[in-house]
Amino acid sequence: MRKVNPNRINRILRIYEEPYRFLKDAEVEYPAVSGKFFVEETNYAAAPIEHLTGIEAMFCINQVSYVAFCEWILESRFKNLQMDFDMFLHYMKEHMLIARTTTQIEFRKKIPTDNMINATGELKAARTNGDLWVAVMNYDFEEGRAKASLTLALER
Repeated sequence: MRKVNPNRINRILRIYEEPYRFLKDAEVEYPAVSGKFFVEETNYAAAPIEHLTGIEAMFCINQVSYVAFCEWILESRFKNLQMDFDMFLHYMKEHMLIARTTTQIEFRKKIPTDNMINATGELKAARTNGDLWVAVMNYDFEEGRAKASLTLALER
């Protein structure tokens, strides 16, 4: 896999407030992606939560998905979807949406947040639907401790 430039990751994650920028490192090799995340103390709970919750897991897969699709678009992996990095940032902010996620992430074992958390993802399908470009990704956290899927839609 190829390591994603950390500066590119940082620019993509600027749409998130600092405490919610969980993605620290990513690698891509179409159609796969891997990410390393660090989830700091939860800001939304009255007391610290020391394991990954569905809320943080969604932030993680959203962030790594944005990074993966940016890399793949810049590599011209999708012939009907051509744009440069600045255009991608604009589209990501105003024209890209998480169209569907699993209603809950399937946790099989608790994932502690005191260390980096690893996740891998794979593009399962990509198609156009009218003015939408739609992609389906499946994710695995910490070698099967949790699984999730995500459908990303880009309005052209």
